[in-house]
Parts: sequence; structure tokens; C-alpha cells
Amino acid sequence: MDGFSPPPPSWSLTEALVTSFEGPLCLPLSREQSDVTSCKGVTQLRPPPCWTTDGDAAEALQCLQQCLQHEEKVETTLEYKDELEQTKATVAKLRQEGVAGRGDILRERASRVEALEQEVTRYRDKMVDIEFYKTRVEELREDNRILVETKEMLEEQLASSRRRAEQVLDLENDILQLKQTVNQMTIERDVDRERMQEMMEENAQLHLNTKNSLSESATLVAQLDHLKSKQLVNGTNVGNELIGDAQTRVLKLQLENQRLEAELEQMKRETFLGSVDKVLELEKENKRLSLKVSQLQEVGQKEKVHLLEAQEETEQKHQETQRLHQTINTVKTNSQRQIDELQHENTQLLELIETLRERQKKTTDARLVDVETENKQLTDLNFQLQSQVSRLEYEKQQLNRLTERLRESADKLSEVEHQKTEIERENRDLRKTIAALRESCERHVTMEQDFTSLEVEYLRVTKMLANTKETVIKLESAQSDKLQMQSEVERLNRSMDNLKSSSVRFADLEMEKEAQVQQISLLQKQLTSMKAVTNRAEQLELDLLAASNEVQKKNRSMGNVQKKLSETEKDKTELENENTKLHRTVETLKLSTKKLNEMERDLTEMEGTNDRLERENRSLQKEVSRLRNAMEVKDGLIDEAASRTSTLERDVKRLNKEAEQLRGSDNRVREVEKEKREFEQQIHTERKTLNCLREDLVSEKVRTQQLTNQLDSLTADLNKLGFNANNLMAPNSDSDTDVHISRILRSTGKLNSRYKALESMLEETLKRSVEVREEKIASLESRLTESVSRNKELRNHLLEVKSELESLRQRHQEEGASLSEDVSREVAKLREAVFRANEEKASLENEITELKSQTASYREQVVPAPVHRYVTRQPGNEPSMSHAQTPKPRWGERRHAEWRKSQLKRV
Repeated sequence: MDGFSPPPPSWSLTEALVTSFEGPLCLPLSREQSDVTSCKGVTQLRPPPCWTTDGDAAEALQCLQQCLQHEEKVETTLEYKDELEQTKATVAKLRQEGVAGRGDILRERASRVEALEQEVTRYRDKMVDIEFYKTRVEELREDNRILVETKEMLEEQLASSRRRAEQVLDLENDILQLKQTVNQMTIERDVDRERMQEMMEENAQLHLNTKNSLSESATLVAQLDHLKSKQLVNGTNVGNELIGDAQTRVLKLQLENQRLEAELEQMKRETFLGSVDKVLELEKENKRLSLKVSQLQEVGQKEKVHLLEAQEETEQKHQETQRLHQTINTVKTNSQRQIDELQHENTQLLELIETLRERQKKTTDARLVDVETENKQLTDLNFQLQSQVSRLEYEKQQLNRLTERLRESADKLSEVEHQKTEIERENRDLRKTIAALRESCERHVTMEQDFTSLEVEYLRVTKMLANTKETVIKLESAQSDKLQMQSEVERLNRSMDNLKSSSVRFADLEMEKEAQVQQISLLQKQLTSMKAVTNRAEQLELDLLAASNEVQKKNRSMGNVQKKLSETEKDKTELENENTKLHRTVETLKLSTKKLNEMERDLTEMEGTNDRLERENRSLQKEVSRLRNAMEVKDGLIDEAASRTSTLERDVKRLNKEAEQLRGSDNRVREVEKEKREFEQQIHTERKTLNCLREDLVSEKVRTQQLTNQLDSLTADLNKLGFNANNLMAPNSDSDTDVHISRILRSTGKLNSRYKALESMLEETLKRSVEVREEKIASLESRLTESVSRNKELRNHLLEVKSELESLRQRHQEEGASLSEDVSREVAKLREAVFRANEEKASLENEITELKSQTASYREQVVPAPVHRYVTRQPGNEPSMSHAQTPKPRWGERRHAEWRKSQLKRV
């Protein structure tokens, strides 16, 4: 036993323990030796037979205990030896059986360790990738959160911009209303100015007429005085008769002239008032229609702008849909690729698990330990993978939500494209309607121009008709005068036959007759031309009626178009409601599809979506940066375009208004020029008539002088023959003298009746002139009251405008500094309008003061003229006056002369 070798390295723990115990203990291998040694030891340690003290007993006990322990150790060693022998036998057997199997096992273990090391490295790489994905997903979440915030911010900006646009539209409508009121005020102001100018012209014309009438009356009075002086110088009854006849003719012609002038003024006033009313109505209608056309054009421009914005939005949405489709395709390809890779890895893992299971069945305790460690590692990895899977599932849900949002955006884009098609169709219809409206407006404008031209021609024709009527009346009066003159010519022929002075008078009368025949032929030609003019006027009236009917048809078509526009707006609102309902149904369907998709998706899809989201987020980041830059650039361009369009629209409106004002002023100037020409023509005709009347007066004066000369020669012949003018009145005269005296008496009666008629006509004309002037004064006072009331209305309107300005300022202050510039511009415009209104107010007040002063001057001037009567006396009752006696002036004539001098001084 002393030469026992140490155990080999392949022995077990028990064999090593046995060898360790054999060495130091040096126990005997046989029981006999153990007994001997034990006996020896005991005999050596045994105490003596007699114990004297307790210490010896204790020592004896210790010795006994040591002996017992030794015996126990010996027994255990024997047992271990038996076990060693058994193990040695088993080891020898195992050495013989498993030397070859151990090499295979070790080789398998080495290959397995290498495979596990490769798997560990691969899992470590996957862990690194997972951490990278984790960080990437967190970055994408941050990016998505930032995108959502930017989207909300942009939506808020869009909502605020829409609100501003609505506020701008409301302000534009208010501004248009204010401008319409201002236009109406300017129209009324222009009308008032035109009326005031017309009144001034009428007053100037009345002044001229008064001057002319005063000058003519002065000339007539002078002529009458001259004739009276001649009558007094002659002192004969025949001279008195002839002078009275001439005076009656002169007065008759003067009254006829005054009556014709009054009729002319009345006709002018009526035609002018009618034309002014018609022109005002037509101007109001034209301005109303032009305002409607401008409003329709503004609505068309706004709709064009909205359509362009919708087209831009649809184009942007279409581009976004294309991008989303591309991203969806890339995501699908990436997810499919990742799914294939994960399926391949899952198959590899399943194969490894199967091999591990087979190895677990084959391996021993060492394999179990290794498997337990590997199981621990795999459980840790599984736990980590499960945590990652849960995280990825959460991310999968978020990605599903994102995909659903993308689908919703795609659906919205499809709906927007559908709306775009509908809006384009509506745009085409609206363009067609706008084109039709423009054509109708152009036709209406042409019709209005034709209508105005026809009205002008109608007025001209009516004036020509009035002139022809006046000429016809003059012709009739001339014919009556002709008849009277013929009767007088016959009477004078008889008297001249009786007085033997037929040759000279007959030639003169024949000349006058020929001139009157020529005048009659000319007047007949004028009548035929005036009939043709009346026929033409009737034709023009028919054309005017047809034009008015066409204008009514156009107005009806405009009403139908407006109804169609309202119907299209109603259809649009209904379509929007239906779109909202469809959006709601689509949202409910999307929610249901979300739930189903969440139930159906797996982990493989989530990993695929991870890669897809990475790429997508990268592309989206690039696109977002690009879109931000593009949006900033486009916002700047949109702001510049909006400012330019607003300024251009304002300039266009201002230019249109200026053009309308210039057109109105041009039309008014043309009308005034036409009226001026017509008045000049009328004045020319009146001057011709006055010249004719003056020539007639001159011819009558010449005739009266000839008659007086003839009477003087007759009286001289009668005196030579021995007859006296007083003796001719005696009852014992001849029959010829009786007939002559009876004729003279009849003529004197006629002259008296004519004097009375002339006096009555003079009184009536004076009364009429006074009444006309009083009416004019009343009309001026009414116009003054109207201007005062309009001034009050303007002041009230100014107060309202100021209050509206204050309210607008408060509203703009509340809305913010964004619209401060536009509001300042509008306020400046309103201030300019108020300043203009104040200027107009001041001008109206000045005009009112001028009118008041004019009315005061008219009242001072228009004093009822004293009606003087021509005192007529019967020739029989007149006292005989010698040539030396001078007649005293009458009281009425003196008063009339004094009044005429005072009027001339005032003029």
C-alpha cells in the first residue's frame, strides 16, 4: 500500500478522497494488523489499574474516546476501499468502452460551442440593431410629434387666414355700400348743380327777355308818342283813324309776340323738364346697371380666385397622394423583405431548438449544466425579445394609426379630386354664364346708347314739332292777318278809288300780296317738311318702344341668370352637406377597419413597418424641410400677390368710377352742347321773326306816312276846292260824304273795340308775367328748402359715417395689427370722402346763399307793374284842337315812363 500511485485525472471525486486518506493515515490493509496496532496503542495508552485521582480518570476517558474515533475511521476507510474497488472496476470498464465516444462528444461540444458563439455574436449584432431601431423609432416619434404640431399650427393659421378673408369680404361689402351711397350723393349733387345752373341760365334768359321787352316797349312808346305828335299836328279825323289803326296793329303785334314768347318759354320748360326727368331716370338706371355689372364682375373675379386656389390645393393634394402611394409601395416592399428575413431566422431558430433537444437527450450531467446555462441565456434573450416585441407592437399600433391617417388623407384626396372635377364643371358653367352676362351687358350698353341717341333724336324731333307747331300757329295768325290785310286792302282800295289815288297804292299792295303769297308757299313747304319730321318722330317712337321691350327682356334674362346662380349656390351647399355626411360614414368605416387591421397584424409586419418608417421618415423629413421652404416662399408670394391684387382691384374700381364719372360728364356736356345749339337755333329763328316784325313795323310806318301824306294832299285839294273837314261832318253833305263818314264812324268803333281788346290783353299778359315770376320765385324757394333738407340729410349721413368710422376703428383695433394697414387706407379713403362731402356741403351752402340773394333780388325786381289803360275817346266827343294846342301827357303814361326808367336804372 506504501507504493500506491496517485489517481489519474479521469477519476472521480471519491477516488481522489480515498487516495488522500490512504497517504496520511498509513492505515494497515488487514484487520489483524489493525487489531495489533490497536492493542498496542491501547496497551500503551491504558492507565494503571488503580486510579488515584480525577485527573487520571479524565485522561483515561480521553484515551478511550480517541480509540473509539480511531475505530470509526478504520471502519469508514474499509467502506471507502470497497467503493474504490468497485469504482476502479467501473472505470476500467468505462475506459475500455468510452474512449472513442469521448472524442466524438468533445468534438460535438466544440462545434456546438462555436455555433453558440456565432449565434451569440449574431444576437449581439441584433441587439445593437434593435437599439439603433429603438433610437430611430424615438427620433421618428419626435419627428411625428413635431409634424403633428406643425400641422396643427398650419391649420390654425389657415383658420385665422380664412377668418381674415371673411372679415375682408365683409369690410369690402361695407366699403362697396358706402361707395354706393357716396355715388348716389354725388349723383344727387350733380343733379342739384345742373338744376341750379339751369335756373341761373333761365334767370339770365329772363333778364335778357325783360331787357328786350323793356327796350321794345320803350321803342314802341317812342313810336306811339311820335305817331301821337304827328296825329296832333295833322289834327284831322282821317289821320286819327289811320294812327289809331296803326297803333292797334302795333299793339296787336306786340301782344302776339309776347304770347308767342310765353308759349315758347312754356314749351321749352315742359320739354326741358321732361327731358331732364328722363335723362335722370336713365342715368340712375345706367348707374344701377353698371353697379350690378361691376358687382357681377367682382363676384366672377372672386370665384376665379377661389377656383385657382382650389386648383392649387387639388394639385398639391394630388402630388401628396402620389408621394404617399410611392411611400406605401416602398413600405410594402420593405415589409415583405423584412418578413422574409424574419421567417428565415425563425426557421433557423426552430432548427437550432430541435438540435438542442436532440443533444439534451444524448448528453449527461455536464450537458445538462451547459443546457441550463444556455437556457438561462435563451430565457434572458426571450424576455428581452418579448419586451422588444411589446414595444414593437406599441409602435405597430402607432404605425397602423399613421397608415390609417394616410388612408384617410388618400380618401380625402380622392374626395377633393371629385370636388375639383365638380368645381371645374361649375367653373365652366359659371364662365359660360359670365360670358353670356357680359354679352348681355354689352348688348344692354349698346341698347342704352341707342336708346339715349333715340331719346336725343326724339327730343330734337319734339322740339322741331313744337317749332313747327309754333310756325303753324304763326302761319295761321299770318293767314288771319292776311285775310284782315286783304279786307283792309280792299277797303283801302275802295277808299283810294274814291280818293283817286289808285296807281301807287295798287302797285304796293300787289307787291305785298306777292310777298305774302311767297310766304304762304314757304310755309306750306315747311308744313310738308314738318309732316315728314312728324312721321319720322313716330317711327323713332316705335323704335324706342321696341328698344324698351328689348331692355325689359334683357332685364328678365338677367333675373333668370341670377336665379340660376342662386340655385347653383344651393346645390353647392347641398353637395357640401353630403360630403360632410360621407366624411362621417368614411370615418366610421375607417374605425371599423382599424379594429380589424389591429386584430390581424403580426410582429413580422411591425418589423417591416419599422424599416419602412425609417425610410419614410427620412424621406418625410426631407420633404417636410422642402415643403416648409416651399410653403414659406409660397406664403411670401401669396402675400405679395394678395397685396398686389388688392391694390390692383382698388385701382381698377377707382378707374372704373372715374371712367363712369367722365362718361357721365361727357354725356352731360354733349347734352348741354346740343341744348345750346338748339337754343341758338331757336334764338336765331326768334331773331328772324323779330326782324320780320320790325320790317313789318317799318313798312306799316311807311304806309302810315304815305297815308298821312295822301291825307294831307287830299285835305289840301279839298281846301282848294272849297271843302272843309268840319263841313264834311255836316248833315247837308252829299251821299258820298255820308258813306265816307259812316265808314269812318265804323272804323272808329272798330278801333275802340280793338283798343279795349288790346287793353284787356295787356292786362292779362302783365298778370301772366307776374304769376310766372311768382311761380319761379316759389319754385326757387322750394328748391332752397329742398337743398336745406338735403344739406340736413348730408349732415346726418356724415354723422352716421363718422359713427361707422368709429365702430370700424374699434373693430379693427380689436382684430389686431394684421389689418391695420388696410383699415388705415379705408379710413383715409373715408376721410377723403368726408372731406369731399364737407367741401360739397360748403359749396351747397354757398350756392344756397347765392340763391337766396338771387331770390331776394328777384323779389325786389318783380314788382307788379302798373297797368295803364289807353283812354279811348269817341271821335265825335273829342274836342276840336288847333295845330297850336299841345296835348297834355296822361297820368298812366307818365307812371309807365317813370316805372320804365326805374327798371332801366336797376338793370
